[in-house]
Amino acid sequence: MSVRGTITGHAAPGVLHLVSSLEIGGIETLLTNFAEATGRRAENSIVITILNDKIDRGLSDRLERCGLPVYFLRRPEGSKNPAYFLRLLRIFFRHRVKVIHAHDHGSKHFGMLCKALRPSLKILFSVHDRFLFDGLSSPKLYLHKRLVHCNIAISRSVLSYCAEKGIHRARVIPNGIKLDRFSKGTRTFMEDGVLRIVNVARLTHEIKGQDVLLRALALLKERGCLFRCDLIGGEYPYDPDSPVYLRELTSQLGLTEEVAFLGNRPDVADLLPGYDVFVLPSRTEGFGLVLLEALASGLMVLASRLDGPQEILGEDRLGWLFSPGNEWGLFEKLHRLYEKNYDIINPDVIRQEISRYDIEFMTNEYLDLYNELMRNGKRGAL
Repeated sequence: MSVRGTITGHAAPGVLHLVSSLEIGGIETLLTNFAEATGRRAENSIVITILNDKIDRGLSDRLERCGLPVYFLRRPEGSKNPAYFLRLLRIFFRHRVKVIHAHDHGSKHFGMLCKALRPSLKILFSVHDRFLFDGLSSPKLYLHKRLVHCNIAISRSVLSYCAEKGIHRARVIPNGIKLDRFSKGTRTFMEDGVLRIVNVARLTHEIKGQDVLLRALALLKERGCLFRCDLIGGEYPYDPDSPVYLRELTSQLGLTEEVAFLGNRPDVADLLPGYDVFVLPSRTEGFGLVLLEALASGLMVLASRLDGPQEILGEDRLGWLFSPGNEWGLFEKLHRLYEKNYDIINPDVIRQEISRYDIEFMTNEYLDLYNELMRNGKRGAL
């Protein structure tokens, strides 16, 4: 077990953030941004623990510099060794943890074990997408409803999904980004006559829809349009077939010269200003944090017409929407951009609209909720 941060013998009652891994991804980046925003505040009592041994060095370095106690248990994924839970308990009791904020089902289960030892413990669970409860068995869903004190829905769409699943102890706290980390570059739209397209999402095409984008690009190529498209996103053991399928599809569609797979990149904020348009062709999307990053970087944004992206973009107010899974609809939008047949969206309007998603707003709402839970004790927060 490794740790960073100062620990005192009489620490204030703490809030323990639990996450299974620290690979590059939306949840992990969000937690890191939150830690950095919170670490600047002297009154915090936040503790962070990463359970498993899947750790990105860049994110771990950022966490270790944030000024909070950070623990890496380095548990092999799937390990049943009780030693890792005993290490977690040492952290739990040392920091007098009153609230556990879990960011995935695996870390939530560890939180539930802690609650068995301290029934007054409050468990919060961040619901990051609209499919998180679909695979839960009836007993597991029952335990979730019984033991999780509050579900944090990242959007109104996700809040509705929780209600559909019978989960009513929930409130909306939208995700946030470090807006000052993203800025418009010097590139003008299609300055070299080439439409430069980017997608940032894990390579799980049945969820993130990269195959829809590839088929739309094939239609664009048939019209003689010049473009380049980079797919930025990692490959994960839970979906080993998607990367293979997407590369094969790229070859079958004759797009190997136009499409590149860049893998996970820690420097997305630096890369985004070099593109003209960001495409999010997801088949399901609870929110779409990366849309905010693209908008803050000055890109034109195209996204599937899903509740989460629509909550950010409005009805073609900040970007354009197309029907999920419809490559022809996406192609039509891309072709309009290529032909420059559109009205420019005022960048000042975009910046004003997305300002409410700055990480500081999310951080304040999290801390207010923690304080409410500490204050109200058994009466709860909802």
